[in-house]
Amino acid sequence: MRWRFLKLHALALTLHAVCAIYAFTSSVASETPIPAYLNTVSYGTPTTSAYYDVDNRLTIRIPSVITLHGIVAAVTFMFHAVVYVPAHYLFAERIWKQGFFPLRWVEYSVTCTLMSIASVASSGNADFTSVVALSALGPVLQSLGCFIEQEKKARFLFVSGFFLNLAISVSSIWYVLSTPSVSYSQIIEFVAYAFYYGLFPLNAFLNTLSDGGFIRTDWHYNVLSLSSKFALFWLQVGKVEQLKVRGIWPEIQIYGLGIALPLVFLATGSCFAPQYDSTDPDPPEINAPLARALSRAISLRVVAPNTPQIITVTKLVRAHRIPGRPL
Repeated sequence: MRWRFLKLHALALTLHAVCAIYAFTSSVASETPIPAYLNTVSYGTPTTSAYYDVDNRLTIRIPSVITLHGIVAAVTFMFHAVVYVPAHYLFAERIWKQGFFPLRWVEYSVTCTLMSIASVASSGNADFTSVVALSALGPVLQSLGCFIEQEKKARFLFVSGFFLNLAISVSSIWYVLSTPSVSYSQIIEFVAYAFYYGLFPLNAFLNTLSDGGFIRTDWHYNVLSLSSKFALFWLQVGKVEQLKVRGIWPEIQIYGLGIALPLVFLATGSCFAPQYDSTDPDPPEINAPLARALSRAISLRVVAPNTPQIITVTKLVRAHRIPGRPL
């Protein structure tokens, strides 16, 4: 079974490498930074409002969505090459038996946060403080997923995650719904974000309903990660290049690479999902510093295990009788 995962990782490495190379060699990326602003204010004797005057507005250029998604692809490639492939080759059985994989959430804290920043900043939210807030809230959201994976009874955290994700996305929702001139590509991108970002908590929730079968949860996370990042990369890159590149290529990016192919990945990956727990023993552990560090990292707990406490009574001692009290 581990070889099925390794083949999936090989496909992910190839596709993410293609996306990263395309992004970092794109001439359009340097021409399309995202504008953002940072105000400085004074509170002394305001004249324009009862609270403050805007003294100065700093213009900050956030990298293009093409560059941001290129970074996502590069980070994902590195995690597959350095973490996921060795972990599933050396410790797959242990991961599936223990029922959690904390290193995945470290990667999501970086990649999903960057994709959220690309979506929010490019949809119209030009306040740079929102970008800073997203940079902090993204890892918090992913930490909830890590916590739920290790403590399945903490389903109330799904509610917290929903409202946290809503807070992250509210500006994108507002700008898309309020504009009188939204394009088809913008609507498709918005729906794709909602669709793919909704499948991750669904997979996490289904995992809380079963005592075993983490191998299926693990598989679906890998398929979802590949499908969603590939889809959102080409949807956003294609939307930007529609304005800069002539011809049919941007349409292929959006409708072929951004919609059709990721859905094929998602459907095919679901068909090949493991139907049973693995009985494939892990190979002997390699006595090397990096292998030992990875071995400890894949079993890192953020929640103490729920182990029953056994109290052993070795001796009964009758208390001394106090005069005047009945036995």
